[in-house]
Amino acid sequence: GLLMNVGIPTSSFQAETELKSGFNAWKVRPGLSLGYANSQLYVYGFGSYAWYGEEVFNRIYLGAEIGLRLSEKLIIAAFLSSFQAIEEDGIGLDFNLTGLYINGQQYNTVTFKIINEFIPNKFGAFAAFGGGSGDLVASSPALTFGVFLR
Repeated sequence: GLLMNVGIPTSSFQAETELKSGFNAWKVRPGLSLGYANSQLYVYGFGSYAWYGEEVFNRIYLGAEIGLRLSEKLIIAAFLSSFQAIEEDGIGLDFNLTGLYINGQQYNTVTFKIINEFIPNKFGAFAAFGGGSGDLVASSPALTFGVFLR
């Protein structure tokens, strides 16, 4: 399917902590997602390009996930993602007053998931372990847990 994400300029700065949140720039991010599924397997992928106003790098987002149903309740999956900054002429990295959102952040990740559907196709939980590498991002792996309803 086609995707469209529009962001408005929102940012705040706290002098006490020197942290800034959000981007003070407009964003337009069209994209495309494709997927396939049957009773044992699913495959999903997406891609998009984000244009930012002001002096913020544009970005490319890519991702793909594949999952395999091992039993009525158990699914394993792998997810790959990439978030790449595209440098524009004249735009440099600004470490002053950027805090949590540093212009030029980019990364590649791989995540493995195990999903248990307690009530098949209705309710379940998952655990995921992922990590990756990149520029201007935390480099430690993540372990996440969650529950879901369909």
